[in-house]
Amino acid sequence: MAEDDPPDTTTGTPALDDLFSTLADRHRRSVVQYFQHTPDDVATIDDLATFVLDPDAAVEESDRVALRLHHVALPTLERRGVVEYDPGSGLVRYHGVSRLERYLDLLAETA
Repeated sequence: MAEDDPPDTTTGTPALDDLFSTLADRHRRSVVQYFQHTPDDVATIDDLATFVLDPDAAVEESDRVALRLHHVALPTLERRGVVEYDPGSGLVRYHGVSRLERYLDLLAETA
């Protein structure tokens, strides 16, 4: 599902610091994990918030997570070329970055 990684302008490969910075946030990691575990490349912000949350979480917590995704995590992932986010419709299209996914898999193996 992942496409080729967008090149870094200085080295021709994704900047390692950008990859680690992307993975440093739990919500951003969860968005990538969501798309790794589903065949779809499009999701709603509500789908993503539900995936991030504990199944026993309160409704208020779901709203808080959706707001954080909307204002922080998704815009950051969009700037880094991982997703395309339409705030008006709440739709997120995953572009995939294979190198990012590989590092995320490595993190999961060591956890």
